Amino acid sequence: PAPDHEIDFILGRDYIITAHYRLSEPLERITRAFEIQSMNNKFVAEHAGYLFYDIIRELYATSFTQLETIDSDLARVEHGIFENKEKFMVRRISEVNKKLIDFRQSLRFHREALRSFELPGKTLYGAAFAYQIESIMAEFNKLQTMLEIHTDLLHDLRETNDSLLSAKTNETIKALTVMSVIMLPLTLITGVFGMNANFVLIHQPSDFIFVIGAMVVTGAVMLLFIKGKKWL
Repeated sequence: PAPDHEIDFILGRDYIITAHYRLSEPLERITRAFEIQSMNNKFVAEHAGYLFYDIIRELYATSFTQLETIDSDLARVEHGIFENKEKFMVRRISEVNKKLIDFRQSLRFHREALRSFELPGKTLYGAAFAYQIESIMAEFNKLQTMLEIHTDLLHDLRETNDSLLSAKTNETIKALTVMSVIMLPLTLITGVFGMNANFVLIHQPSDFIFVIGAMVVTGAVMLLFIKGKKWL
């Protein structure tokens, strides 16, 4: 089921009424198991609280399974980042983040709802049911902890990916800047000798070699200067 699938419960001592707006696979599994046990006279319980406990555990178990798939997504993102696929991982990180946002949205009211159920649950089902209530809260806390761990991991992966992208961008900009610095005096030389004027140094077609040589020497000097400054 989708993480934002809402299921409402109306609880009584001897009955449970659920309201949901789409098919819930874990709820269907619990329902089928309950029907089979009832037909075989194997389901024996003092009250409906134990069935509610089984339903909640099954729902949280399904949520754990869904979070495990996100764990696989995070592993693929981490592998892609260190395989020099940073640009492709930007979209993948956004997709995983969308899944985590959906989970946070679906769990945002669970803690308050479970706490508000604690006292009425003991009153309705007896003091002995406190163990089941604590177990439900423990299942929720484990799910919430795993969600927070995934969120923190995704945040760290995003920062790492952004840092690698920034480093590559800076290297590209630096290389282009160095090329521009080297080309600037060469462009000046070609511009000067390309002017429609009579220069003492330029009389014969063979003097073209002189211009090329000057450009090569100037380029080499600029390159040595840049390396001396450790810009490369």
